[in-house]
Amino acid sequence: MISIRELTKATREGITTSLQTFELWILCAILYLLMTFTLSMVVQYLERRTATK
Repeated sequence: MISIRELTKATREGITTSLQTFELWILCAILYLLMTFTLSMVVQYLERRTATK
């Protein structure tokens, strides 16, 4: 599992080599959004599945 710390570290390292600051931070934000949204949907599914009726 990748954490936000690892994602931002990889982004900073990429910026130092490619000098594409905005593009890489936007990519980082999109990846973070995809990760959190996906995990949120999985947790929501599991909560509904295990809810008592």
